[in-house]
Amino acid sequence: MADLQAITSEKKRVFAAEYVRTWSKRGAIVKAGYSPCRQNVRDAFNRMMRDPQVKEYIAEYLKDVEMSAREVVARLAAQARGDVGDFLDEAGMVVLTEEAPTALLKSVVQTVKEDGTLNIKIDMYDAQNALIQLAKIGGLFVEKIALTDPTGAHEYLGLGDEERAARIEALLNAARKRKEEDGNQSP
Repeated sequence: MADLQAITSEKKRVFAAEYVRTWSKRGAIVKAGYSPCRQNVRDAFNRMMRDPQVKEYIAEYLKDVEMSAREVVARLAAQARGDVGDFLDEAGMVVLTEEAPTALLKSVVQTVKEDGTLNIKIDMYDAQNALIQLAKIGGLFVEKIALTDPTGAHEYLGLGDEERAARIEALLNAARKRKEEDGNQSP
């Protein structure tokens, strides 16, 4: 577990804690008490990131919070299987209980109506997008990128070295010809 108290300087502790909370260079430097001017932020940030205690804290923090590949797939699978019914009571009203799988929620917005009743709106992560990501991970979808000429008519994948060189030479010759024609048209 990353130990913030192992950092001996208060400014460094404040910087490290704020940086891993927000990932904002400027915000962390200013919160640590440095001037917000651009050059100062850059210099102070670079000094902080070279400090062995700060580097160690950030590295430990990242180890603590990183997700394994299995965890990523599990979270995507949960999103793909997510059911809005998990957040509704028998009357169809949104209810957030301790058992509700809140990791499936992108946002929760609560408003109070004029009559004093509470209105809760939930937005779940996109199940279709999660399915697409899982299909890519599982190799079900393979994206094919075809390199083509500017018109899109001729695909360059699968060309041999000689054919590729001939096409490049043809493009260069066409460019030289256009340049000569443009030069001859000058007043």
